[in-house]
Amino acid sequence: MFTNFRLKVREFFRNYKYIIILVIVALFIIIAVNQFFKNYEEPVIPQTSYKPNTPIINEKEEVPEEEQVPIQEIFDEYVGYCNQKDYQSAYNMLSTACKEAVYPNIESFSKYIDAVFDQKKIYNIQNMSNIDGAYIYRIRYLDDILATGLTGEDSVWYDEDIITVVTEDGQKKLNIREFIKTEELNKVYENDYLRMEIKDKVIQYEAETYHITVTNRSEYTIVIADFSQENEVTLQAGSQTLSYEKEYSNMMVIRPGETGYYTLMFGKDYDLSSETDSLNLNMVRILKSYTGTEETREEELKNAEAIYSVKIDL
Repeated sequence: MFTNFRLKVREFFRNYKYIIILVIVALFIIIAVNQFFKNYEEPVIPQTSYKPNTPIINEKEEVPEEEQVPIQEIFDEYVGYCNQKDYQSAYNMLSTACKEAVYPNIESFSKYIDAVFDQKKIYNIQNMSNIDGAYIYRIRYLDDILATGLTGEDSVWYDEDIITVVTEDGQKKLNIREFIKTEELNKVYENDYLRMEIKDKVIQYEAETYHITVTNRSEYTIVIADFSQENEVTLQAGSQTLSYEKEYSNMMVIRPGETGYYTLMFGKDYDLSSETDSLNLNMVRILKSYTGTEETREEELKNAEAIYSVKIDL
């Protein structure tokens, strides 16, 4: 019986040996493929929401597609010059208004470049808003890790700025250090005591600075702002009332017959605030005597020739 079984098995293998070999090979391939996919991990493709030319504050006006590459190129060029310490070429990329308001000479600009680009930097940009053909970007300058050889133990340092890309004489230029533009105002207020001219305002991304000339026509001391009172001078922007920043503003005390030149800065967000409506002088003091000391202040106010407020529409 056992002999007959062996003969039948041998005969079976002889008749179907090619089929059996094919089945074994197929099983081997299936097992190998299954093992491969079991051990294979599909690479994770990083997902990013980084869209440098999509505004994150004012979404009404996007950067036109045809402007995106030229804007990227001008940032590349500017940062390249700064890394090379090619001060003149980088300075030439600034707008005329930016030079006049922020860096009137290349020496002051060079000091800024040396401070920020103390070693090779890379950068990234993010569009904030776009108004009247001016494209406002936040830029971050970061240490080039590949160049500096950081091991990961040190935190990556970065310097941040707001840069506006504008067109001047058909060429793209840059406004740096948060400078947006300068607006000529030439507003005049005058009475028997004084003549005030608000010459212009320098608009930065987070501030407005006014340049003012005041002539004292009287025989008295005129005090517009000596930092002794709250809200001596304010800016009205829609529902916002903004007081001047003492650290960046001048005291406005004008002696008889004198003419003074003054700067008043107000913290004001360019994208989130309304247009400026008026400059308000809330406590103009025409004083017969003035020492500027707290001890005599009450008596001087009591004997004042006049105290009044003025609203100057802008």
